Amino acid sequence: MTRRLLSRRLAGLATLTVAAVAGIGAYASTASNAVPTHYSGIGENQVSGYSVVGYPAYTWNADGTLYNVEVVLDHNANDLKIALVNHSATPVPGDWSAATCTKHGGGSPPTTDWDCNYGSPGLAQITVGTVQNSDLYIAAVEHGSVTIH
Repeated sequence: MTRRLLSRRLAGLATLTVAAVAGIGAYASTASNAVPTHYSGIGENQVSGYSVVGYPAYTWNADGTLYNVEVVLDHNANDLKIALVNHSATPVPGDWSAATCTKHGGGSPPTTDWDCNYGSPGLAQITVGTVQNSDLYIAAVEHGSVTIH
């Protein structure tokens, strides 16, 4: 009987030892993981669109191609992209990158007054002397930059 009691004690001690070693190993592996403090969650807020104030102003190259479009927005924007496409066409990513938009008169955004420059040669699809309907699309953001995919 003493032998059986001694065997049980040894088995219990061995089980405690294995559990302690496993616990220390688990703590050591999780203690080495570092996650910085951060925020995560879901929120909501009103997102409003921009409106063009008045009519855009168009400037033409000597060859009749479109050189520049000046757009005035109803609120400050940090970045602006435009796409000028044939009427009822949906702009593709290349349409959005054709013009470089900067603050009218120089300086840094945010601004409401933008110049979108097609340069020279200009945008050939819009040419003086041709009769066509085109649609002007605008993408603007108050913070960050516009990304079109």
